[in-house]
Amino acid sequence: MSVFDDVTFIWKGEEYIVPSDKVMGLIATVEQHVKAHELSAEDYRSVGEGRLSMAYSAALVYAGAKVNAEDVYLACFDPESAKMRVDILTGLMLMFVPPSLYRPKESASKKKQSPKTLGK
Repeated sequence: MSVFDDVTFIWKGEEYIVPSDKVMGLIATVEQHVKAHELSAEDYRSVGEGRLSMAYSAALVYAGAKVNAEDVYLACFDPESAKMRVDILTGLMLMFVPPSLYRPKESASKKKQSPKTLGK
């Protein structure tokens, strides 16, 4: 059992899922470009679009997407997806943190009664 949940990325309308037991590898891949502490409220402005694009594209590729850093970089400046940078920062930050640290704990009986469904 993993301390992580599956991680879902959506890119250009397609959904890519990294299973919970592969999230540590995903984190290590992303950390080649940006560290979790750099995404904190104090430091996120220091992470340039280049490194952010490389980190997010590495995550997408790890998840199975056919994308490169230039595609992500371009999307950061696309007026149609003006909030892309915020979405990337939020997505990466949540990926780094095990869900048990930010989600309220459920009772064991409640977990058994309601299995987790992705996307709901």
